[in-house]
Amino acid sequence: MTTSDWALIISLFSLIIAMASFVWNVWSKFIFPKPRVAVSFMVMSVVGSSPKQSYLTLIATNFGPGEVVIECAIAKPKKPWYRRRVLLGILNPIDDLRYPDRPTGPFGGGLPKKLPVGESFTLYFPYVADMFLREPLEAIGVHDSFRKAHWAPRQDFLQALEQHKRDFPESSE
Repeated sequence: MTTSDWALIISLFSLIIAMASFVWNVWSKFIFPKPRVAVSFMVMSVVGSSPKQSYLTLIATNFGPGEVVIECAIAKPKKPWYRRRVLLGILNPIDDLRYPDRPTGPFGGGLPKKLPVGESFTLYFPYVADMFLREPLEAIGVHDSFRKAHWAPRQDFLQALEQHKRDFPESSE
Protein backbone atom coordinates (compact mmCIF):
# COMPACT_ATOMS: atom_id res chain seq x y z
CA MET A 1 0.00 0.00 0.00
CA THR A 2 1.15 3.45 -0.82
CA THR A 3 1.06 6.57 1.26
CA SER A 4 -2.03 7.83 -0.57
CA ASP A 5 -3.88 4.57 0.26
CA TRP A 6 -3.07 5.00 3.96
CA ALA A 7 -4.20 8.62 3.83
CA LEU A 8 -7.52 7.55 2.26
CA ILE A 9 -8.10 4.87 4.93
CA ILE A 10 -7.33 7.29 7.77
CA SER A 11 -9.57 9.95 6.20
CA LEU A 12 -12.49 7.51 5.88
CA PHE A 13 -12.00 6.34 9.47
CA SER A 14 -12.01 9.94 10.77
CA LEU A 15 -15.12 10.69 8.64
CA ILE A 16 -16.94 7.76 10.28
CA ILE A 17 -15.94 8.99 13.76
CA ALA A 18 -17.06 12.55 12.96
CA MET A 19 -20.43 11.34 11.63
CA ALA A 20 -21.00 9.13 14.69
CA SER A 21 -20.25 12.00 17.06
CA PHE A 22 -22.56 14.32 15.09
CA VAL A 23 -25.41 11.78 15.27
CA TRP A 24 -24.82 11.27 19.01
CA ASN A 25 -24.84 15.03 19.69
CA VAL A 26 -28.08 15.54 17.75
CA TRP A 27 -29.69 12.55 19.50
CA SER A 28 -28.67 13.56 23.02
CA LYS A 29 -29.32 17.31 22.69
CA PHE A 30 -32.41 17.56 20.48
CA ILE A 31 -34.19 14.25 19.98
CA PHE A 32 -34.12 12.69 23.44
CA PRO A 33 -32.71 15.01 26.11
CA LYS A 34 -33.04 13.71 29.68
CA PRO A 35 -32.98 16.22 32.52
CA ARG A 36 -30.41 16.00 35.29
CA VAL A 37 -31.92 15.95 38.77
CA ALA A 38 -29.77 16.71 41.82
CA VAL A 39 -30.97 15.12 45.06
CA SER A 40 -30.03 15.89 48.66
CA PHE A 41 -31.10 14.11 51.84
CA MET A 42 -30.80 15.48 55.38
CA VAL A 43 -32.29 15.81 58.85
CA MET A 44 -33.86 19.23 59.45
CA SER A 45 -35.24 20.62 62.70
CA VAL A 46 -37.94 23.23 63.16
CA VAL A 47 -36.38 26.21 64.94
CA GLY A 48 -38.23 27.47 67.99
CA SER A 49 -40.54 24.50 68.31
CA SER A 50 -41.26 23.00 71.70
CA PRO A 51 -40.88 20.03 71.86
CA LYS A 52 -38.18 19.78 69.21
CA GLN A 53 -39.57 18.67 65.85
CA SER A 54 -37.33 17.12 63.22
CA TYR A 55 -38.02 15.77 59.75
CA LEU A 56 -36.05 13.94 57.11
CA THR A 57 -36.05 15.93 53.89
CA LEU A 58 -35.40 14.73 50.37
CA ILE A 59 -34.88 17.65 47.99
CA ALA A 60 -34.91 17.19 44.22
CA THR A 61 -33.73 20.02 41.91
CA ASN A 62 -34.15 19.88 38.14
CA PHE A 63 -31.02 21.09 36.30
CA GLY A 64 -32.58 20.69 32.86
CA PRO A 65 -32.57 20.73 29.87
CA GLY A 66 -36.33 20.03 30.11
CA GLU A 67 -39.17 19.37 32.51
CA VAL A 68 -39.25 16.17 34.52
CA VAL A 69 -41.94 14.48 36.60
CA ILE A 70 -40.82 13.16 39.99
CA GLU A 71 -42.94 10.07 40.48
CA CYS A 72 -41.89 8.60 43.82
CA ALA A 73 -39.27 8.48 46.55
CA ILE A 74 -37.24 5.29 46.53
CA ALA A 75 -34.75 3.40 48.70
CA LYS A 76 -32.20 0.81 47.63
CA PRO A 77 -31.80 -2.00 50.18
CA LYS A 78 -28.41 -3.57 50.79
CA LYS A 79 -28.05 -6.81 48.91
CA PRO A 80 -25.51 -9.61 48.98
CA TRP A 81 -22.70 -9.38 46.44
CA TYR A 82 -23.98 -12.43 44.55
CA ARG A 83 -27.44 -10.96 43.84
CA ARG A 84 -27.41 -8.95 40.66
CA ARG A 85 -31.03 -7.85 40.52
CA VAL A 86 -31.69 -4.52 42.21
CA LEU A 87 -34.98 -4.32 44.08
CA LEU A 88 -36.14 -0.86 45.10
CA GLY A 89 -38.51 0.14 47.87
CA ILE A 90 -40.98 3.02 47.70
CA LEU A 91 -40.99 5.45 50.62
CA ASN A 92 -44.10 7.10 52.10
CA PRO A 93 -43.67 10.88 52.45
CA ILE A 94 -45.70 13.02 54.81
CA ASP A 95 -48.73 14.41 52.99
CA ASP A 96 -49.47 17.28 55.37
CA LEU A 97 -46.98 18.63 57.94
CA ARG A 98 -49.86 19.67 60.22
CA TYR A 99 -50.76 15.97 60.59
CA PRO A 100 -47.47 14.09 60.24
CA ASP A 101 -48.82 10.90 61.86
CA ARG A 102 -51.70 10.50 59.41
CA PRO A 103 -50.84 7.60 57.10
CA THR A 104 -50.59 8.23 53.38
CA GLY A 105 -49.49 6.12 50.49
CA PRO A 106 -46.29 6.35 48.51
CA PHE A 107 -47.84 8.98 46.29
CA GLY A 108 -48.61 11.42 49.09
CA GLY A 109 -46.67 14.59 49.69
CA GLY A 110 -47.59 16.07 46.31
CA LEU A 111 -46.33 13.18 44.18
CA PRO A 112 -46.19 12.87 41.23
CA LYS A 113 -44.79 16.39 40.80
CA LYS A 114 -43.94 18.12 37.52
CA LEU A 115 -40.66 19.95 38.00
CA PRO A 116 -39.71 22.76 35.57
CA VAL A 117 -36.06 23.56 34.94
CA GLY A 118 -34.43 25.28 37.93
CA GLU A 119 -37.20 24.35 40.38
CA SER A 120 -36.86 22.29 43.57
CA PHE A 121 -39.30 20.00 45.30
CA THR A 122 -39.04 18.83 48.92
CA LEU A 123 -40.44 15.64 50.37
CA TYR A 124 -40.72 15.29 54.15
CA PHE A 125 -40.52 12.06 56.12
CA PRO A 126 -41.21 11.51 59.83
CA TYR A 127 -38.08 11.45 61.98
CA VAL A 128 -38.96 8.86 64.62
CA ALA A 129 -37.23 5.88 66.20
CA ASP A 130 -39.05 3.20 64.20
CA MET A 131 -38.64 4.20 60.56
CA PHE A 132 -36.99 3.16 57.31
CA LEU A 133 -33.52 4.23 58.50
CA ARG A 134 -33.57 1.19 60.84
CA GLU A 135 -33.58 -1.07 57.79
CA PRO A 136 -30.36 -2.01 55.95
CA LEU A 137 -30.36 0.51 53.09
CA GLU A 138 -27.69 1.64 50.65
CA ALA A 139 -29.22 4.78 49.15
CA ILE A 140 -32.21 7.13 49.05
CA GLY A 141 -33.44 8.96 45.97
CA VAL A 142 -36.26 9.77 43.57
CA HIS A 143 -37.59 8.07 40.46
CA ASP A 144 -38.57 10.20 37.45
CA SER A 145 -40.79 9.94 34.38
CA PHE A 146 -37.86 8.86 32.21
CA ARG A 147 -37.59 5.65 34.31
CA LYS A 148 -34.36 6.90 35.83
CA ALA A 149 -33.36 6.84 39.49
CA HIS A 150 -31.57 9.88 40.92
CA TRP A 151 -29.74 9.15 44.19
CA ALA A 152 -28.76 11.46 47.03
CA PRO A 153 -25.00 11.63 47.63
CA ARG A 154 -23.76 8.77 49.78
CA GLN A 155 -22.31 11.23 52.29
CA ASP A 156 -25.75 12.85 52.81
CA PHE A 157 -27.30 9.44 53.43
CA LEU A 158 -24.57 8.34 55.86
CA GLN A 159 -24.76 11.62 57.82
CA ALA A 160 -28.54 11.25 58.24
CA LEU A 161 -28.09 7.63 59.26
CA GLU A 162 -25.48 8.54 61.89
CA GLN A 163 -27.67 11.36 63.22
CA HIS A 164 -30.57 8.92 63.54
CA LYS A 165 -28.38 6.43 65.43
CA ARG A 166 -27.26 9.20 67.83
CA ASP A 167 -30.80 10.50 68.41
CA PHE A 168 -32.44 7.06 68.70
CA PRO A 169 -29.98 4.50 70.08
CA GLU A 170 -31.20 0.92 69.83
CA SER A 171 -32.13 -0.63 73.14
CA SER A 172 -30.04 -3.64 74.17
CA GLU A 173 -33.09 -5.73 75.10
